[in-house]
Amino acid sequence: PVYKHGDALHGDVFLGSPEYGQKVTIDFVAKTESGSDGEYIPGTHSIYLLSNLSDERAISAFVFQLKDISNSPKIVELCNKAKEHRIECEDFVSEIKRIHFEEGALVHHRVMQAAAKEMGWSQKFDYSERFNADEYRKFWLIFSSRDSNVDRAERLLQKALSSKAIRELYEQAVASPVYKDGDISSASPPEYGQKVNVHFVAMTNGGFPAQTVGGTHIIRLLSNLSDEKALSYFVFELTNIIHSSRFNELVKAAKESRIDCEAFVKEFERIEFDGSLIHQRVMKAAIKEMGWRQKIYAPGYVKCLGFESNWLFLKFFTSHADAYRKMWQKLSGQRSSIFINQKINYYALNIVICLLSYYLTNIIVGKVSNF
Repeated sequence: PVYKHGDALHGDVFLGSPEYGQKVTIDFVAKTESGSDGEYIPGTHSIYLLSNLSDERAISAFVFQLKDISNSPKIVELCNKAKEHRIECEDFVSEIKRIHFEEGALVHHRVMQAAAKEMGWSQKFDYSERFNADEYRKFWLIFSSRDSNVDRAERLLQKALSSKAIRELYEQAVASPVYKDGDISSASPPEYGQKVNVHFVAMTNGGFPAQTVGGTHIIRLLSNLSDEKALSYFVFELTNIIHSSRFNELVKAAKESRIDCEAFVKEFERIEFDGSLIHQRVMKAAIKEMGWRQKIYAPGYVKCLGFESNWLFLKFFTSHADAYRKMWQKLSGQRSSIFINQKINYYALNIVICLLSYYLTNIIVGKVSNF
């Protein structure tokens, strides 16, 4: 089965009815999210393999991911049990570990042996994937707390849409395109008029407080955010949805190698900076309109300085730009030397700042002592 916008990692695997018969797709990337040779997006038929693998290791990693896809109905059933509070955390992890070994590693070994014999291949096909129990404990937490998070998402939407200012922004987001399975390169035409779904989750990609799933109307918010922070980040993510066409053009350009890493990162940051200006304006209007005692929480742009000044800070001192550099590498399948240089510059600047701070502190302390 393939699920609409499927992503068991964040609990989205339950969206819509599953489809069957979709082919498996392979993309070679510079880096996988898990750091392993290969991975697949849960709930989909998309497999990612490291581009620096030898052909024989890539085949073996591909077969290993195929067995994960074939086992997905059993994993989904376990996730359903966690959602309905019918299985404890350690039992959940133990059962997935059993599937991983008995119906995963052993099947992979048997299939690869049979293929090597059938085709007369002389290559070695050794491949293993470390079982991460802590990762699956996080999955259990995500699913076991899903009911209460759904109620919270409904309350947040109700409060947000009670404001005319936020409701107008929300309606712009609803009018933005949604792509099949969130894939902007899909042959299917985009759909319009779909409502925005809010999911409270235990973690987001990149560890940010909030994120929008590209090509969709799904907003994820960390479940440990306070209600006022969640509301503010929700409004900011609406601006990412209304700017989806600009993001999509950059993604296409990276896939087609029409844009280099730093230009890609800078334009992504420019779009989010533009979004932060809209976010601030809408939140101020909503607070005034509704009489909320609410602070405005959003990415740390200094609005009065303009984008170019903010970019100088972002490119050296934040992990935000690094997250987009990694995205470019994954989309383009290339390794950017600039990414390494930025890291060197980042640490060099920090050393300089520390030395200056130390020097200035000594001057001030010396003057105070002399006085």
